[in-house]
Amino acid sequence: MPVHPLNLELFCAINGSPDDGGEVLFWAQWCAENVIYLILVLPLMACLVRRQDKWMVLVQVLGAVAGALFLKHVIAEFYFHPRPFMLDVGHMLGTHDRTTSYPSAHGTLAFTVALGLCFAWRWLLGGVAVLLALAVAWSRIYLGIHFPFDMAAAFGVALASNLLTLLVIRSFRQTRYVCED
Repeated sequence: MPVHPLNLELFCAINGSPDDGGEVLFWAQWCAENVIYLILVLPLMACLVRRQDKWMVLVQVLGAVAGALFLKHVIAEFYFHPRPFMLDVGHMLGTHDRTTSYPSAHGTLAFTVALGLCFAWRWLLGGVAVLLALAVAWSRIYLGIHFPFDMAAAFGVALASNLLTLLVIRSFRQTRYVCED
């Protein structure tokens, strides 16, 4: 399967090398494996703030995550895109199964939570989560696990799922059921 030239060019610019310093490799592996857990804690932190709508943060984020992961699996079921190491492209600096790479599951989850916090008006935590999601995306490309377009697709899935979740929440908030005697 051919890889888009821009995707390949971006991958080659980001992908690490076995000759790179040990610290960069260490941080790339740490980000790829651990940052996702930090991102998942942020919606809980948002609920610690005493605001009237604090539970809506969890509704927004969890609804968007459910939708995004569903959409990611539907795409993966019907569209297979090999990972860079499956095409002998770049350097594989980690380990991974030979599964479809498009869109990235880690990227989908990270960007969905980050955008969910932003859509729930938690700008500080959302901004931190976006930076952490970008670190996840960089690390997985650096390690040779994903192409950049895999991460771009993950962002697109996250955005679509958050927009849909926001529309559903707004429609439920606008619908008022009045009981009459």
